[in-house]
Amino acid sequence: MPTTDSTEATPIFLDVALAWGKEFAQAADWIDVADRMSLILLSPLIAGRTSELESSTLDVASYWLIIDRNTLTWAPAEIAKELKNGHAVVQQYGPSAAYPNAPEAHITILRDDAAEKILSSIASDHRQALEARWHIQRATSIHDPLRRFDKLSKMPHSVDEAELERVIRTLWVATHASARGLHLNRDTNSDSFSMTAGELATHLLRLSFVLEETAYPTSPYLLQALETTHLGRRIGSWISLLLSASPVERSQAQRSTEATLKEVRNILSISYKTKHWLNSPAGFPYRTRAQSGD
Repeated sequence: MPTTDSTEATPIFLDVALAWGKEFAQAADWIDVADRMSLILLSPLIAGRTSELESSTLDVASYWLIIDRNTLTWAPAEIAKELKNGHAVVQQYGPSAAYPNAPEAHITILRDDAAEKILSSIASDHRQALEARWHIQRATSIHDPLRRFDKLSKMPHSVDEAELERVIRTLWVATHASARGLHLNRDTNSDSFSMTAGELATHLLRLSFVLEETAYPTSPYLLQALETTHLGRRIGSWISLLLSASPVERSQAQRSTEATLKEVRNILSISYKTKHWLNSPAGFPYRTRAQSGD
């Protein structure tokens, strides 16, 4: 698709993704399970939930196809086998005859109990689950005769505080590891500096979202944190310098990294002031299992 202004591209992209999804749900492959399956469009987001910082065009539309675990016998054989073994199946599709301009579609096929498990708990090292928790709250139901989406979209609002702390801890420790790498790289015009800077920015943007929403989005939406989250707005100018193409601005960001992390730590200390991982993140990965909860 040609690049246009995001306010023009997004509605068209969304309409095509929705229409393609409706056609997919009516395909003969799913006729025997259609009355108990759900097709949900996770990305692009529905109108009013996008941002000026969102990419003007997205190349891929992402869907969840949720199959009732009691109807797997009637699902396509190769898919049913994987789902019965507890695995998800990811399929990719191109445009159809009816929708030749449709984007590439990525469909994750999973059982209903697996979808509920992903959305009802937080795994600190499970990026896809954390992204799913964010997107499901902004998703669009395409085919859902059992109204399963109403329940799923509310699940991320219920949070276990210990699980949430583990996610925040993981991101904070990773942030410090990336910051150390940035400090050691003096060539701000190098590819390695760009890679480390992107890694550091990603950790902080995800942390900005998690602090407010207990989840974070996929990469094309991460920069929304600079508009929509408290932490993102606080460190937004520094993020812009860090990701700049100018070596001078990169150097400026590198010199002020410690001050930026101190500001982030001050925000985290409101809830986690006494935690060892907050005050000594560099040493935390080396703690014993018995000590690792502090």
